[in-house]
This record gives sequence, C-alpha cells and structure tokens, in this order.
Amino acid sequence: MRADNVRPTIIRVDRIACSGHGVCHALEPEQIPLDEWGYPIPSEIIADPNIAETLVRLCPAAALRHTT
Repeated sequence: MRADNVRPTIIRVDRIACSGHGVCHALEPEQIPLDEWGYPIPSEIIADPNIAETLVRLCPAAALRHTT
C-alpha cells in the first residue's frame, strides 16, 4: 500500500485507566494536548497507523486502544 493511501487510525483514551503519565503527549504534542492535571484532553485521536501502534505500545497505563 502506498503512503498516500494509508488509512488513519483512531485511538481511544480510557479515561479511567489513564494515570496522566504524559507519554502520549510527549510523542504527539500537537495531536494530544493535556489538561491542567496532565491528562489527555481528546477522548479520540486520529493518527498515522505507525504512530498509533507506538502510542498504544508505550502507554504505561495501557489506557490507549486503536481501531481502523
């Protein structure tokens, strides 16, 4: 599949599981702003599939899930 045909992935944030480590924000600061307590503001993030996989894999609280 060519790069221009890559379908974006939707990442969902489990707000109950999230513990505000900020790893997602460190990797994608423009896509994932944080509130004043350090928690991600959006409950859904649209990202490149490779970035989505990295975000899900590196979340220390396992609070991110991705779908296509």
